[in-house]
Amino acid sequence: MRLMTPNKIVISDSQFHISYNDTDYAIYGSDTTAIVVNQTKFYILMGDHTKEYKQCQTLDSCLEYYKKNINLSHKYSDKL
Repeated sequence: MRLMTPNKIVISDSQFHISYNDTDYAIYGSDTTAIVVNQTKFYILMGDHTKEYKQCQTLDSCLEYYKKNINLSHKYSDKL
């Protein structure tokens, strides 16, 4: 029996959080890091970007990092 492991929350703010998922390889094909905005928008990058996102202080700075790495955007990611 497999137990579900929740995503790891790296940054939590009232407006957004950064979520790292290293368990759902069958769904995403790799580990993923997502900016989750108000539980309605999910900007997903393939791979572990937690170290870089920890350097971000605001949603805007996290979105700038996402834009700079758009080539790693997952097909399930929302569009900016």
